[in-house]
Amino acid sequence: MYRFSEKWRATLCRCRSIPVGASVSDYPFAGSRATLILLLFASISVHSRLLSSATAEEPAPEKITFQDHVFPIFEDACLNCHNPDETKGGLDLSTYGAAMAGGSGGDIAAAGDPASSRVLLSILHREEPFMPPKKPMLEKAAIETLTKWIDGGLLDNPNSKPKKKSVPDFAMTLTGAPVGKPDGPPAMPERLLLEPEVVAPRPTAVRSIATSPWGPLAALTGQQQVLLYHTDNHGLLGVLPFPEGFPEVVTFSRNGSLVIAGGGLGGKSGKVIGWDVKTGKRVLEAGSEFDTVLAADISPDQSMIALGGPKRNIKVFDTKTGDEVHNLKKHPDWLLQLAYSPNGKFLASGGRSGGLYLWDAPKGIEFFTLKGHTKAITGLTWRDDSKILASCSEDDQVILWETKEGKQVKKWAYGGGGAQSIHFDHVGNVIVGGRDKKAKIYNQDGKLLHTIAGPEDIVLAAAFTHDGKRAILGDWTGAVTTWSAEDSKRIGALDSNPPTIVSRLEWLDKRKAEVDAKLAAAKKAHDDLVKKKADLEKKKADQIATITTLTEQRKAQDAQANAHKGAVANLAKEVAQLQASVATKQKAHAKAVADMQQAQQHLAALQTELNTWRQRLTAEQKAKTAFSTKPAWTVQVADSSPNGGQRFVVAATDAAKPPPAKPAPKAPQPQPAPKKKEEGAAKPVPAEPAAPKPKPEGPAPSGPPSAAPPKPQPPAKPASDPAPSPAVTQAKQKVDALADQVKTAEADMQAAQGAAAEAKKALDAETAKRATKEKELKDRQAQQAAAEKASKDLAARTGKLQEETKALETPIAEAGKAIPGAKANLDKLTAEAAALPKQIAHWKAAFFHVEVVNEQELLDEMQLNYPEQPTAAEKAALERQQMKVAALAQHHRALLEK
Repeated sequence: MYRFSEKWRATLCRCRSIPVGASVSDYPFAGSRATLILLLFASISVHSRLLSSATAEEPAPEKITFQDHVFPIFEDACLNCHNPDETKGGLDLSTYGAAMAGGSGGDIAAAGDPASSRVLLSILHREEPFMPPKKPMLEKAAIETLTKWIDGGLLDNPNSKPKKKSVPDFAMTLTGAPVGKPDGPPAMPERLLLEPEVVAPRPTAVRSIATSPWGPLAALTGQQQVLLYHTDNHGLLGVLPFPEGFPEVVTFSRNGSLVIAGGGLGGKSGKVIGWDVKTGKRVLEAGSEFDTVLAADISPDQSMIALGGPKRNIKVFDTKTGDEVHNLKKHPDWLLQLAYSPNGKFLASGGRSGGLYLWDAPKGIEFFTLKGHTKAITGLTWRDDSKILASCSEDDQVILWETKEGKQVKKWAYGGGGAQSIHFDHVGNVIVGGRDKKAKIYNQDGKLLHTIAGPEDIVLAAAFTHDGKRAILGDWTGAVTTWSAEDSKRIGALDSNPPTIVSRLEWLDKRKAEVDAKLAAAKKAHDDLVKKKADLEKKKADQIATITTLTEQRKAQDAQANAHKGAVANLAKEVAQLQASVATKQKAHAKAVADMQQAQQHLAALQTELNTWRQRLTAEQKAKTAFSTKPAWTVQVADSSPNGGQRFVVAATDAAKPPPAKPAPKAPQPQPAPKKKEEGAAKPVPAEPAAPKPKPEGPAPSGPPSAAPPKPQPPAKPASDPAPSPAVTQAKQKVDALADQVKTAEADMQAAQGAAAEAKKALDAETAKRATKEKELKDRQAQQAAAEKASKDLAARTGKLQEETKALETPIAEAGKAIPGAKANLDKLTAEAAALPKQIAHWKAAFFHVEVVNEQELLDEMQLNYPEQPTAAEKAALERQQMKVAALAQHHRALLEK
């Protein structure tokens, strides 16, 4: 009846200033029931007033319950696999009780802590297995509902009470300087023996790897030996013999000066051995067990060693006296893990049954039972400030514990079928190795930072180097590899089964010959690539220069072509103008020729008419003469004419009559010049004037030729003095007039001929000018075509060169890409070739070191066994041994100096 809820206890404690979380029995007033009841009612009154005021101020938030809100989500998305008939992963979500029971991976939710609840992390695809499998993520509303349900205390129904927050508030910040850091440089091996104790046919599983907290040094378990390696250059620094059997666990002291190994022979014997890191000497031993030692650690002050194994007990020994200090019996099954806190106050132990305990290290008293794991504890590690202990287990869980109350502060699933090893670095990150052949790096909030997926088998051991920049992983096959903790890339390997020095020297000699050959080939390959790239780049540069030149030439050709094009356009205009001018002059010439022809026709007609009239005048004059000498009777004269007709001469009286006036011949009309059929056609040749038809001489008959001749009239009587004949007068006048017209026509004819000649001359000149311009136009067109063709050819050459230049980029790029690789290979081989003589000298020195140690041990044995007064022979043997040791030591020093 004295157990109250956390809220009521807080109220009670506020009334009497009792710290929250303290037991009521710790205070004297707890014995008085009356006092307690009074305090209870007082607290109820105060609490009810506070509750009523809070209710009045804000409405109560909606309660998210399993029955009303969460079960419908599980029913829709999860119950196909997580039901009573098919409990995948040991999980049943069909009822509230079954859901709260969790599965093989532990609880599905942590009340008040959605960030570490597995169900939410799986649904958000932040932690494997992703749920629902092979389906899209749940809708945002469903995720928000689950978040509120977890945050509200995992209510079953509206009447349920919320569960208490399973993760206490704890400051996760790493505070304080690291404990145990030495003032000077960290301890590193100095000329330890490098001859392995055992060289097995094949390596065995590496069960434990430890790294020095402050220096680049790693220790790993081997067969009857512990191997020390430099974590930067992967060099073997020492072989620590473990003749007691097989070391199962290895660790460094907090200041890094000692390395501790526990092991033995299963079911027979077990022991813990400690070596000085610098000298490799055994400096301590602890335990004499009847079974192998599976877990061991040394306290930060190096005063105590804790060990355990199949016998289940935790034994603590004093390192100075070797006496057993504590024998702690708690674990019901094999003890697998032990780890002292950096400040030396706590000792954590984990067993095969999943039990995890926190002890007062100096007193050997149990502090806390840390409940959370359901299977074997496979790894323990402490944060530098001793406030956080991290554990991992075969149940696939990683849990961080605080040491004040022994509560969980963070929990997440590794997600690989079982975690096998865990280690803190100096900044609070942890590395976890697992059965999924991976190692994962998390921050202390459980956020996955990197995944290393390179090991070939189960990662049994995982550890950060002293600076946290590298991770060292040991797997089930015995392979030990180093990885970058920043980008998860592989760096190198450590040999868990190193060869003997002699076989190593043989291998180094063989390797040197191989490296020398490879180095020569690599140098040639690198030089060839560099030369090829240089040649290709030069060719490319030459082609680019040629392209530039061709481009300039093409621009010049384009400029010339444009200039010719402009000139061609101008010449074409001039030729067109000249063609028009020639056509005009052809018309003028044709008109002049027509005018000349018309003048010729007119002159010919006038000449013909003049001749006719002259003939008539002659005839008239003859008739007059005849008339004056003959009687005036009728005379009929037959005359032939060109027309073949008969002309009759009648009486003089009739002959004296003037002939009827004939109309003057019409001047010939100018004919239009023939149309120009095409440009440059043959010039029209003026037609020659047609010859006038001959007319009959003599007076034209008064009537038509077919008319009958007039009847003869009786002659008139002649006059005594006849007057001039009018016909003669008229004929003479006509002849004179026609003679003047002929003269005028001849002048016109000459003028028309001159005009025709001038027109012909002008036409010929314009035609010649046009021909010249046409030739110039053709020449310009030819030049333009040549320039355009040259530009086109240059463009084609430029395009081809550009394609060739572009095609060069691929081999140049390939050579450029190959050169760094070839250079890296060359540098690597160069470095290896340079390092091999040093390595050979180093291993020769290691070989002679073993000889020196062996001979020195023999010398020590001789000195120990010889009597105080040795014989002469014994003295000589002793001197020879001393000289041998000195010679070997001198040779060893000479090799070291190399």
